[in-house]
Amino acid sequence: MRTRLLSATKDVVKAFEDWCAKAEDIRVVTAWATTDCVACDCLAKARSKISTMVVGLDLYTTSPSFLKSFRSIIRIGTAIKSATFHPKLYLFQDGNAFCCIMGSSNFTRGGFGDNTEVNVCVEGAKADPLLAALAMPGTIVFSGHPAGVTVVRVLDPSGAPYADAVLLVNPGQVARSVALVTDQSGTAILPRLWCKVCVVTAIDPR
Repeated sequence: MRTRLLSATKDVVKAFEDWCAKAEDIRVVTAWATTDCVACDCLAKARSKISTMVVGLDLYTTSPSFLKSFRSIIRIGTAIKSATFHPKLYLFQDGNAFCCIMGSSNFTRGGFGDNTEVNVCVEGAKADPLLAALAMPGTIVFSGHPAGVTVVRVLDPSGAPYADAVLLVNPGQVARSVALVTDQSGTAILPRLWCKVCVVTAIDPR
């Protein structure tokens, strides 16, 4: 595994755009995102390869134009206990290789340009434990319940329950997520929602 410190935003842009162009799978989790980010055009061209995009709305920094541009794939992130949703993680996978950029850079003009930022770029093989931890591999199983609620169970690749996994339940394209935590059996109960379709993302907090 190769680790590099990216102390200049131009290095963040180069690593992001290089991997964005060649990756088969792209995952973006960021507190804020704006269309004036220098890498936005690159990400837009690769939108068919984006499997996960979670963006926060706290402090009204994410631009409406970004939400509109990626509305078909975006999920809105929210922190547990009404805190601020504040991660910055960009994960790329190309065959047996992966790259993870994580640090202080939001997907904004400042985060990828004007600001003073510090990030780490980690590149390695698909088999590395870090990728497994970041990608949260496994299965999400849904089942009905006589009370009219939905039971969600998260399983790891071996079929064992994922205890203490955080579930972000998004009932709409631009709506606040509901955060739940699975119990020791890997199970959580979805509340009654006001729509028929929702998106559920599982995150391993460990």
